[in-house]
This record gives sequence, structure tokens and C-alpha cells, in this order.
Amino acid sequence: QVTKAQWPAKGQGGGIVWLNGHASVYVGSQWAAGKPVGHAQLLDYSMAKWQGSYTETGYDGHHLADAVTRTGVDELFAVGSVDIADAASTTSAWVVRIDGTTGKSVATQVHGTKAEQRRFHAVTQSKAGALVAVGSAPAKLKSDGEDGWLVGLSGKAAIQWKSLVGGAGSDALHDVIAAAGGGYLAVGVDRDDKAQSSGLLVAIDDAGKVLWQKTLAPKGSQAALWSIARGPATAYAVAGGADTGQTGGSPQPHFQAWLVRLAGAATKPPVSNIEAVLAATTPQDKAYKGTKTSAIRDLLWTPSGTLVAAGWTGAVKGATGLIDGAVWLISKNNKASESHFFGAANKDHMTAITYYGGTIHGIGTADQGALNGPHWLRATIAPHKLS
Repeated sequence: QVTKAQWPAKGQGGGIVWLNGHASVYVGSQWAAGKPVGHAQLLDYSMAKWQGSYTETGYDGHHLADAVTRTGVDELFAVGSVDIADAASTTSAWVVRIDGTTGKSVATQVHGTKAEQRRFHAVTQSKAGALVAVGSAPAKLKSDGEDGWLVGLSGKAAIQWKSLVGGAGSDALHDVIAAAGGGYLAVGVDRDDKAQSSGLLVAIDDAGKVLWQKTLAPKGSQAALWSIARGPATAYAVAGGADTGQTGGSPQPHFQAWLVRLAGAATKPPVSNIEAVLAATTPQDKAYKGTKTSAIRDLLWTPSGTLVAAGWTGAVKGATGLIDGAVWLISKNNKASESHFFGAANKDHMTAITYYGGTIHGIGTADQGALNGPHWLRATIAPHKLS
């Protein structure tokens, strides 16, 4: 059951995190005076307790992509990017420390220089409280464009160590988790010099040393990975999208949801591999013969061991070719045992989900096109089969 689907503010959804065990904090960007500013909102049982907007002097655009709650500190640690509307399209990685009680900014930190592109897409925290963010940064070789970027951050957002990973093309990392037994696992996309794409899985130790990296893709497909989630014991899963029909270029939002179950520690590559491609669907028109689409943007494992995925699928209503937000419950054999689709008038998708007390909370973007532009898409879902 979709118990609540809201379009509360004009902007783009980013991430979601729990604060104090019961209140959810949503982060992203919202429009102010015609420009996007970083934004966060605390909801306690669907009632807004605080909301805050965050900007950086000298920058035109701001977006928060992900956040974590600091261990032992009533503070949120949010990451994203800021940009300048200059000829060089300067983009810098951005960290905002947010007071969990008031929503006010404690401090901000920008990492980057003019005429280069750096972004943070995700952040995680180890049991010991160490912080690691991932994204993209200029490659070692200028001709390679960008590489995946892993950064160790202090509690004050200063860089303690950094590593670059990738190959001959332009690469990026989209998500990261603390691995069983120490170290971290991150996922993203690896592009070669012929613009062919594969999912990228990387392991680093606690000091940021790259232990190994591995590319993944269904046979004959191009692919990208957007999410990784810890499961029971040493199990974990990665997910994104794959396109078997594409002949060149990087994957675009018209492919199929792709999920791989793995197991192992960060010290060596995974020991098992159970793969599935969820069939792309267009629920509102079964006779539709055009491009059918689905993709996974985030994963989580519930305490009972159920794997949940969120992203998008073909629109339930409206013109063919549009997309709606989607949440799937995934069975042990990687089939969608239950699905929920919801959205607005144009192109909608979920970017992040979290779980508490039998309910899934999610955030994404509802793009209403020329009618009204993009808005946050916020959903509360009570699945039937979680237990």
C-alpha cells in the first residue's frame, strides 16, 4: 500500500536518513529566487519539525545527494555538489554539517578548484564513526575525463585521504557501504575509451588503499551500478540498470533494472554471484511496443531479511514512454514478489529509501516538465510481505 505520496516542494530529491530512531530527514535541493539551494527537512511521523536551506558564497547551484547521522553526535553529515554558471562549468564537491535538533548549518566545506568538476554522490559511516564519501573527480590522465573518487573525511569535513579508480573512459562512483570485517565497498560505472559501460565494484581498506576493483555487466549488455546494500552476515547486493540493445554510448534511462547478490569481505573479490534482470514494464499499456524501461537507484535489507529495491518503471498513467517511481520486494531467487508504482504527470523516479517499524520511506523527483518543473517526490509505503 502506498499510504502517502506527496509533491511537497519544487526541487530535486536526494537522500534520506533516520535521526534518533524515529524521525526521517530528507535531503536534496529546492528552488529559491530561481536557483537551486541545498535543502533538508526533518519529518517526525509525517509532521515537519524543521527544515533548512544551505548555500555557499560564490556558487549558483547547490544539491545534497546523501546524508548520514553521526555516531554519538546529534548531527547530520550531508554531501553533494555546488556549481558556478561559468564557461568552464565548474562543479565542486560539497559537505554540509547540519544540527540535528534545529536544522541549522554547523559548518560547510567545498572541495575543488575553478574549471574542474568534482562531485560527492554518497557517504557512509563505519561502526567506529569514520566517514567515507564517493563520487567523481578529474582523472589522472586528462584524456580520461573523470575517475571514481573515494575520500576519507574527518568529523569537520576535512579530507584525510583520497583515491581514484577507473579506466580509460570517464568513470564515477555512486554509492558506498562499510564492509563486513572492515574496509569499504563502492559501486559505480566504468566506461572504456570506446564509450562502452560496465558496473564497477571497488574495495578499499580503512586507510583508503584500493584492494581490488571488478567490472560487472549482464552478458552482451552495457550497465551501470547505482546502489549497494549490506545483508545478513557477509552478504551484500548491488543494483542499477543494463541495456542489451544499446550499441554505443553510456547507459541512458531506458534500460532494465539489474540486481546482483554477492557475498564476501572487502579483502577479496566476491565469492558468489546470483544475477537477475527485472523485466522492464509499462503497466499502463501492455500492448505498448516502444522502449520499456526500469532501473534501480537504491537498495535496502530489512531486519527480517527482505531485500527492497527502488527506482523507476514505465508510467502507470499518461503518455507512453514516461516513467513512474517504483518500489519492489525482491524474493530470494531475485524475482519481484511485490511491486508498487506511483508518480505524477511526467517523469518520476525514486532516488533513496529507508526502513523503520514496518514502513518504507522514500524520496525522489517528480518532474512535471513544462507544466511546473521538478518537485520532491516523497512516499510512505507499507508493503504486505515484509515479514
